[in-house]
Amino acid sequence: MKPTAQPIDASKRTEVIPERTLTAPEASLITRVFLVLLLVPMLFEISAWLTPGKTNLLAVWTRTGMQRVLTWTLRQGGNGAFLGNEGWLFDQRELERMLAHRSADATASEAVTTFAAELKKRGIPLVLVAVPSRATLYPEKIREGRYWDPIRATGEKARLDALRKTGIDVLDLTDPFWKLRDRKQVYFRRDSHWTPEAMKQAALLTEKHLREKFPALLGTETPLISATILTHLDAGDLTRKLDPRSPDKLFGLEQAEVVSISGIELDAKSPILLVGGDLMWIYDDDTQHFGGDSSAGFVSQMALLAQKPLDVEVWPNPNLAKLDGKKLVVLVLPMSEVLP
Repeated sequence: MKPTAQPIDASKRTEVIPERTLTAPEASLITRVFLVLLLVPMLFEISAWLTPGKTNLLAVWTRTGMQRVLTWTLRQGGNGAFLGNEGWLFDQRELERMLAHRSADATASEAVTTFAAELKKRGIPLVLVAVPSRATLYPEKIREGRYWDPIRATGEKARLDALRKTGIDVLDLTDPFWKLRDRKQVYFRRDSHWTPEAMKQAALLTEKHLREKFPALLGTETPLISATILTHLDAGDLTRKLDPRSPDKLFGLEQAEVVSISGIELDAKSPILLVGGDLMWIYDDDTQHFGGDSSAGFVSQMALLAQKPLDVEVWPNPNLAKLDGKKLVVLVLPMSEVLP
């Protein structure tokens, strides 16, 4: 029998290969397999809510197994963490912020503006150190390509300018960090915090800015200190989103070498108050990933560069009583917390 000729695509003048369609038994089999794969972890999750003990352990093991299948075979993240190129992880909320449309007149963080208004009422100047996100500095880890400039969220520059017009002295680290990333890694691959090298660069840029604007508040004599190099290992907080049970087995550990500084004490009477969250405390707080009670974080670096003891307070709920007698407040925050 003469075979049936395939139809011809006139625009391309070539043979169009018909798309393969699933047979009814094949479609039914795929559906059943999918439902089983969906049902098993769902049953464990439901049982984990209802009963304690071994059932919870089974649920954790099931999550871990399913996540490893997703990560190693399908190259997919999950549970709020996006798996990018070369094993980089990104917080899904960070990506959503980058993609969200923001007009130039969109309001900044209410917590920041309220705090700034309180300082203005007291006559205390505020320097806001805005730290760019990982997605801004490493877009090629999300989508392959060559990027000549950092990828900012929509309207970011205009919104920072609007903050400046209210009297806030904004130190935007985006462009300096973009230059730094060509020489040193600014963020960990699977942790949301900056590397020790980036933290030191931020301290240098902040100290330079303060000496230009408030030279009388900084010291001129280098304090006597002793320094110890420490190595911290951690799987990263973003990896823990994917596999809280054994995150180190998913991608391994990342390393951070920090310099622990002793000889610098905090001073509640200092005219300068540093305020910040995780980024400021990451290498000083032993409850944080890559952290440790080692005096190796931003506060220690700033005190060393400022050549003067500093006072500190934790964001987002700083103790306003600490403002008494202060002549300058430095607020260190991720850009996502400044411009949500």
